[in-house]
Formats: sequence, C-alpha cells, structure tokens
Amino acid sequence: MKFTDSTNDQLENTLAGILGGDKQNMEVDLFATTDDEADKEQDDFTNEICDVENAQEKDRVDLETPVFEEDEDGRNAVIKVRNLYKIYKVGTNKVRALNGVDFNVYEGEFCAIVGTSGSGKSTLLNMLAGLEKPTKGEIVIADNHIEKMNENQLVKFRRENVGFIFQSFNLIGTMDALENVALPLTFRGIPKMLRLKRAMKMLRLVGLKEHAKHRPNQMSGGQQQRVGMARALVVNPKIMFADEPTGNLDSRTSKEMMNLMRTIVNEQKKTLVMVTHDDSLAAIADKVIRIVDGKIVDIEDRSTRSFGGNE
Repeated sequence: MKFTDSTNDQLENTLAGILGGDKQNMEVDLFATTDDEADKEQDDFTNEICDVENAQEKDRVDLETPVFEEDEDGRNAVIKVRNLYKIYKVGTNKVRALNGVDFNVYEGEFCAIVGTSGSGKSTLLNMLAGLEKPTKGEIVIADNHIEKMNENQLVKFRRENVGFIFQSFNLIGTMDALENVALPLTFRGIPKMLRLKRAMKMLRLVGLKEHAKHRPNQMSGGQQQRVGMARALVVNPKIMFADEPTGNLDSRTSKEMMNLMRTIVNEQKKTLVMVTHDDSLAAIADKVIRIVDGKIVDIEDRSTRSFGGNE
C-alpha cells in the first residue's frame, strides 16, 4: 500500500510501528526516541537519580522487591504505577514533571487524568504508553515492566496491547473511513476481506456504517474522531489511551464523544485512560486522578470510594 502524500507516509509508518506486523522495516514509531535523545535520557537518569532518592528517602520503594497487593475488593489492576519520577534539565534548573506518582488502574475501568497545562498529565500518559522513559519508578502494564523494555520491545508491546485515540484524529486523507479503520490490520498480515469485515463491525459500533466510504474531508470533526476510535478498537487492545480526545470538538460533539467512550468501556470491557484539562468531561469516568505540579493531589474512585492522593 503506497501513499503519495509525505505526511500520509509518515502516519503509515507510525501506525505500522504501533500496531503492525513483525517485519523489521515496519517497526517505525513516530514517538520513538532518537539516539541523541536516548543518550540524554540516560545522562538525566544517571545524574538525577541520586538527587531524587536523597530528597525522597522517606518515600523510597525497594525496586528489587516490588509489592503490588490485590485490591481489597478483589479487582485486577492492569496498570500499576509506583514511585514514578520524570526530571528534565532546563538550563541549570531541574524540572520535576512527575514527582513521586502512585496509582492503579483496574480492568474495565474508565480513568481520567485531569490537570492544567504543565501539570504533568501528558508526561504521565507518555510514560504509561512507553513513549518516554521515567527517571525513576515502576510502570507495570498487563504484568509487563515497561520501564525496563528497550525500544523494539516497546514497539511490539504497544502494537499488541494498546490502542491510541489522538486529539488531531490522524486519519489518512487519501483513504475512506473503512480503509482508515482497517489499516492497522494490514500490518498484521490479515487478509483483505477479513480486515474490511472487522473494520465495518467497528464502524457500526461507533455509529458510522453509512460513512464507510467517506474520506476525512467529507466528515465532521466528531465523525472523524469516531473513525479514530474505531481504528483504535479494531486491533482489540487490552488498554486504550486517549490524549485530549475532544480537544478539537465543539461542546455538543464533545459530550457525544464522551458518552460513546463510556458505552465502549461498558460494552467492550475495555480499560481506558484519558488525559483532559476539563473536569466536566472527566465527570463520566470511573476514576478521576487530579495532578498538580507533577504530583497527584486527589484520586476519586467512584466505583468504590474517594480518597486523597500523595499530599
């Protein structure tokens, strides 16, 4: 499959890296860290880890013997985050984008991470998706320590376990809705008829069966975002990540999109983690994690109880 537009080529490679097959030349990830960036990350880790440990000695977690207890009501935690830090160097200053974060996300849960710009919520989502390496801490997703994985392992993990819903839709303009949804299955080597059948099933699920042959420029923003959701679902991911999924939508369409996401979680039993700055959008979630200056200040677990986070 070949696209004439260079931007489409880049997106094709991105989807191949996240969701595609096992061919080496398909393991291309738009979010992958360059060699220089990787070296800088390692330097940051080496230089800063002592500072973090000294400053937070009383909160220190033994990384050799992690303990992830079962929740008191027997729920299965598919995402476990412990003592998570991310420190950047800005000139001579140290910026703690994440400053000791701990929480669980449970199977079939809709979790909203809420914070203003610069609060650390997007950094946290990038950590969960394996797009950035932590300075310190543990991230266990589906029993995998993703902070210990190399880039190739992360690419494989993402395409086998994770679905992404992007704020900017990221649909390929030269393809219709059905082809956009089926695209991730192409890189898995699934036969054309089967992948189109699965794609149509997902379009029905998001209410867009009649738009299957429409290209992105023939659809509204809300319809494009529904296509994006169908594309994320078509690979049957264990976990879905959504980064400000209503950021480019009007208020009415945003509400419709949130209701659809709620329905997907309920009916498809998916675990969904969404980042947003809007408390009103987060109101529909099972769990709301509020983050300020890299710290969790409150976790509201509406399925069981409410309690404060690390304060």
